[in-house]
Amino acid sequence: MQVKILNSDQIDQVDRQQWDRLAQKSATTNPFYESWNLIPALKYFTKNSDVKVVAAYKAEELIALFPIELGNRKFGIPYIDVWKHHHCFLTDPLCSQPDELAKIVQFTIRNLKMLAFRIRDHSFCSFGRDINQNSVIVEYSRGAILNLNGVAKHLINLPRKIRSENNRITKRFSEATKAEYVTSDTHPKVDWLKVFCELEDSGWKAKAKTSILSDDDTLNYYQAMHENAAKLGKIQYQGYRNQSTWFAVAFRVISNNQAFDLKTCYNESYKQVYPGVNLELANLKALEQYGYQSLDSCTMSENYLINRIWPDQKPLFTSFYFHGGILSTVFKLIYRLKKR
Repeated sequence: MQVKILNSDQIDQVDRQQWDRLAQKSATTNPFYESWNLIPALKYFTKNSDVKVVAAYKAEELIALFPIELGNRKFGIPYIDVWKHHHCFLTDPLCSQPDELAKIVQFTIRNLKMLAFRIRDHSFCSFGRDINQNSVIVEYSRGAILNLNGVAKHLINLPRKIRSENNRITKRFSEATKAEYVTSDTHPKVDWLKVFCELEDSGWKAKAKTSILSDDDTLNYYQAMHENAAKLGKIQYQGYRNQSTWFAVAFRVISNNQAFDLKTCYNESYKQVYPGVNLELANLKALEQYGYQSLDSCTMSENYLINRIWPDQKPLFTSFYFHGGILSTVFKLIYRLKKR
């Protein structure tokens, strides 16, 4: 096995066809590390960071790929971070041979002369059982739908109070707006990213400077990612509108029949009729027609709306892996004591 540690501007050395094959064969699905998504992220989000890409090969075929970031310390411990930018919500590696991941991680740590390896927002054992068993782990969760065939039944079986409130909100919104539920599948000629950006920038996110239009690099990333994903059929938008007004817009990316909700925004001039909530409910009702294997909300653990109406929770983990030696044993003990 050969492991290469590439600078972010050397990403063109990775063959795109091999990369795309790896994404299809990977034991874990992560659209944020696929070529159409990670290449724009490396281009626009690494200007002030020491980000590299780990690429592992067997018989000249790419078997693993994930980005890392250097220059971080915690409790005085220098460590490697599996890289995630502000618009990345999962750090599972692309890997077709998971049994090799421990060797790849250990080689990376030795090669870069580090003591530890941090993985944030990853699925259980996504870096292999050896890494998992020798890590300090924090567990949490976020809203998800793990069986889309049961969504309709779940909505019917919500507590009576929640069902009544949902029906009231839906009726009030419909009467006030006469809005139509549309998607990029039913309305492919709409410039969906432009519509989303303008609606998002009309609200509080613009004032907080967290909207896509608030930052040139963020806008450039989303434009490039959207263009790449649209060509591959890996992005879908949903929205509520009437003939003159957009009330709410959201979008998700799809990979290996698994969907990931990325962003949503709503028209704050109509916040009294809850356009964002109505779009969330409409999206849930429409899900079964797509046949996705699962849907990840990509939200914070404490998201009230998602936790109130979505049926499941997806467990996620942040792990600190300490690699061998007396110093690593000492630092592992210190880290555990500090976390108490």
